[in-house]
Amino acid sequence: MDISKEILDNKTLLVVLDENQYEDKIVDVMKSLGKLGKKICYVCLNKPYKDVIEDLNKQNVNVKDFFFIDVLSSYYKKQQPVYNCIFISAPTDTVSILAALMKAIKEKKCGIVVFDTLSTLLIYRQTYLILRFVHKILQKKMNGKSNKVLITLKGGHLMNYERDELIKDVIMFVDNSITIEKKHLINKKDQ
Repeated sequence: MDISKEILDNKTLLVVLDENQYEDKIVDVMKSLGKLGKKICYVCLNKPYKDVIEDLNKQNVNVKDFFFIDVLSSYYKKQQPVYNCIFISAPTDTVSILAALMKAIKEKKCGIVVFDTLSTLLIYRQTYLILRFVHKILQKKMNGKSNKVLITLKGGHLMNYERDELIKDVIMFVDNSITIEKKHLINKKDQ
């Protein structure tokens, strides 16, 4: 599976992954993005950045061109600064996330921004607040400088209705959305 063409063809892309296949498919997505030769800003909404790095390294994904924004680690314990990550105090601090995002694009020259996974924010926020955050991200004056990949989950047992509503609403803001099921890539434009 290679979504790199979808990334290049769309400034904003929603990637929907089945919760039961998340671990395998997120690695496939990252490998596809790595082929584009652009620096990647990886916004860790689902796991602390150390865990993300460990998982990607285990799957032979080269993270040297990654810059991370971690919203979880500092929530539990103050983190020491590191060269490849900005720590945000809480997953609900969207103002700081946006500021870190701007810094990653301007100073670190990130050409791709990945939000993994947007649906995780449903634990902390209501759908309309997440949508407002997504709208701010997509409206910032960085549109010409980076491609944005919003990853969300579907399926599983938790928050099915909320996830479905979030997906339906985010689709209105993005250029395209794709659903990755097993080995198939379903492009919403083709349906």
